[in-house]
Amino acid sequence: MVDRGSGAVVNVASTVSFQPVPVQAVYAATKAFVRSFSEAVSVELRGTGVSMTALCPGPVATEFVEAGGFKTESPGPSFIWSTAEGVARAGIEGADKGKRVVIPGLGNRVQATFGQHSPRAITLGPVASMYRRVIGE
Repeated sequence: MVDRGSGAVVNVASTVSFQPVPVQAVYAATKAFVRSFSEAVSVELRGTGVSMTALCPGPVATEFVEAGGFKTESPGPSFIWSTAEGVARAGIEGADKGKRVVIPGLGNRVQATFGQHSPRAITLGPVASMYRRVIGE
């Protein structure tokens, strides 16, 4: 892509990439790596005609809940769930605009900002409690 001077890469991270998530520590840390890596490479690619975008959706209505072993069929209220098509569209549109990070949905952007800037001493306990309920620990 760099040799031909055009192209785009969209890596799927998550809104959990903006904060540590007890009970889902490896998942959240992996998504944080994907976001950090994508942002860094995005800067390295400046001027090449190639973009790299970290797509950070919140909950997406897929088989992830079932495959991940969550105890509830749909953790959280239905209005927080995005469609896979909507998330993919947002990622492609963001990549076309050369955005480093795309967070589809206002609620997800608020949650990511809160997760990134809130004091860990205040948030880690409630986040752990919520994930324990969802996962069934």
